[in-house]
Amino acid sequence: MGSLRVTQALLPLLLQGQTKLIVDISSETGSIEQCSRDGWFAYCMSKAALNMQARLIHNGLKREGR
Repeated sequence: MGSLRVTQALLPLLLQGQTKLIVDISSETGSIEQCSRDGWFAYCMSKAALNMQARLIHNGLKREGR
């Protein structure tokens, strides 16, 4: 949730600039197909959620033409 809140808070400033780039740091543990770590449930789930957040924000901004 922290990443989403920071992105939402800074998005108006980002959209005013010339370079529009949002960077999220994830890992293979966020991949449903490639996740092979037993017992890392919370970590894997949080990385998968971060990947979904990035995709949804990307799709929303693209749809708006930004």
